[in-house]
Amino acid sequence: QNVSVIALNIKNLKEIQSKKIRDYIEKAEFPKEMEEEILEAYETLGAEDFGLKNKPAYDILKKSPKAIFVAVRSSATTEDLAEASFAGQQDTYLNVKGEPELITSIKKCFASLFTSRATYYRNKKGFKHEQSSLAVIIQKMVDANKSGVVFSKDPSLGKDDVIIEAVWGLGEGIVSGQISPDRYTVSEDSGELKLKKKEIAKKKIAITRDSSGKKEVVKLKDEISERQVLKEHEIKKLAEIALKLEKHYQKPQDIEFAIERENLYIVQTRPITTLEKKHEGGGKELKGELILKGLAASPGI
Repeated sequence: QNVSVIALNIKNLKEIQSKKIRDYIEKAEFPKEMEEEILEAYETLGAEDFGLKNKPAYDILKKSPKAIFVAVRSSATTEDLAEASFAGQQDTYLNVKGEPELITSIKKCFASLFTSRATYYRNKKGFKHEQSSLAVIIQKMVDANKSGVVFSKDPSLGKDDVIIEAVWGLGEGIVSGQISPDRYTVSEDSGELKLKKKEIAKKKIAITRDSSGKKEVVKLKDEISERQVLKEHEIKKLAEIALKLEKHYQKPQDIEFAIERENLYIVQTRPITTLEKKHEGGGKELKGELILKGLAASPGI
C-alpha cells in the first residue's frame, strides 16, 4: 500500500511539474517580430484562398480583416520513429479562426510537448526532454466533401499493394472509427497501376463543418451512403502520389488526404511505423471463408 501511495505521489508530482511548464509557455509573450510575421502570413494565406496572389487586388486583400479557418498542427522531432511512434502525443487544433485564437493555439501547441502523456512516453522510451523539439504548422482548413487515408504498402499484410480508404465529408470519421470507409486496393502490374479490388461500404453518416467551424454529423440518404466515394481517376492519382511519397522518404507512408471541389490535397504523410514489426513477426496471410468483418476495436492503433 505504501509503495502504491509513493508511486501515486510521484505521478501527481510529474503532472504538476508538466502543468507548470505548459502554463509558463502559454502565458509567455511572443517576440514582437515573430508575432508580426505569423499574422502577416495568416493574412496572406487568406488572400491566397481567393486566388488573387498575383493580381493587383492582392495587396489590398492580404491586409483585409477577413479571417479564414486553419489547422494548428504539431510536428515533433521524435515523432514516427521505427522504435517509437509519438504521433498523437502532442496537440492539434482544428477550425482556428482569427488572430487572437491563432496565437493562443500556437502557444498551446508548443506547450503540448510537455503534457503528462508526452513526458511519460519520452521517459519510457529513453528520450531526453531537452533534446525533443517541436515545430508548429499552420494549414488552411480544407472543407472536404470527401477524404481518407492511403497506405503505400498494405500495413496488415506487408504486401506491395496500395490501400486507400475513403468517406464522405471530413476524414475524422475514419480515424475515430465512427464510419466504415470504402476500401480500394491498387497494385502495380507491368509498370501500370490497376484497381485490384474495391469494397463499397454503407456510410450512414458524414462529418462536416458548419459556417461557424463546428463539426456537424449529417445522416446520409441510402442513395449516397451506398455510392462509391472515389472516382477511378482519383484512386489512380492517390496511388501514384503514395508511391512518389514512399520513394521520396524511402519508407512506406501513411497518408491523409482531402478532396474539395475536385481539388486533391495531401494534408499529412508519415512512415508506417508498424510495418517492420509485422515483418519481424513473420505473420502469414490466413485463408478461408470470411464469416465476419468490421472495424478494429481500437482504430488507428
